[in-house]
Amino acid sequence: MIDEPCYSCTKKMVESVRLGMKTKDVVFIGVPVDLLNPDDDLGSDSHPSYKGQLKTAGFILPVMANVLNWDYSDKEIKGNHD
Repeated sequence: MIDEPCYSCTKKMVESVRLGMKTKDVVFIGVPVDLLNPDDDLGSDSHPSYKGQLKTAGFILPVMANVLNWDYSDKEIKGNHD
């Protein structure tokens, strides 16, 4: 969860590793900076709170499930945790 230029640099590095190693086993999942609401989803030192972690997991897990061929259900992430 970082903005430019780090986001693009990291994405390029992952693409370079994938090409260099001739593998698709290295994956970049860019988490948008605006995914979390600073007033509700962040805690100490601007790190994600429990609610923020759930939002982040809800963004990342579907991608991971697809890449890793997991049998994934978002019921736990989308449950009532407020």
